[in-house]
Amino acid sequence: MKQETRNYSLRMPLELKERLDNLSKNLSKPKSSIVREALEAYLNEIEDFSFAVNALEELKDGDYSKASKKIDKVVENLQKESDDLGDFDFAIEALEELKDGDYSKASKKIDKIVKNLKKPE
Repeated sequence: MKQETRNYSLRMPLELKERLDNLSKNLSKPKSSIVREALEAYLNEIEDFSFAVNALEELKDGDYSKASKKIDKVVENLQKESDDLGDFDFAIEALEELKDGDYSKASKKIDKIVKNLKKPE
């Protein structure tokens, strides 16, 4: 069965458009397919972290029981979905330390995660 679709338009910097044009040409693939696949990959990645962010908010609000369950679920999902957890190791450790109440250690690990994410590639 064919999946229902909708049109969507967006504005992007000229440099990004040129990169998309070149990639489309090099791969002989429609730009719409490349954008759709990139968006899906991005959303899949972000959705993993949305649970963690939500758990951190609940920790901040003092709902430790609810946050602990969410943290367990995040860690379990990350471990299931990835054979190579290299990128997530610090995040998993930080979440587990938060859950265990070691806020100082967790804070240092979170700072390191944020610093690594902000590094230019």
